[in-house]
Amino acid sequence: MVNTDDLGRTVAEVYRGNQSVNLQMVKEGQAVVYPQHLNNCMATKDQYLQAEATAKQQRLAFWNQAQPVMPWGFRRRQRRRGQ
Repeated sequence: MVNTDDLGRTVAEVYRGNQSVNLQMVKEGQAVVYPQHLNNCMATKDQYLQAEATAKQQRLAFWNQAQPVMPWGFRRRQRRRGQ
């Protein structure tokens, strides 16, 4: 899957051999799923959602915070502070 976000940046699945690096990072709690990009990866959508749910349940990495702030929420807050 390759797409662009609302700022024109490339959004893509990265593979090492036949393993998705993106999915592995989500499984480890090192990355979160951006729901707006799941429409372009229907074949793996459920895998991403399940991986994130499991990482969240196990409180891995990012999910080990008391009140994790999603990246888009963090950026939105930063933009408000800059105004």
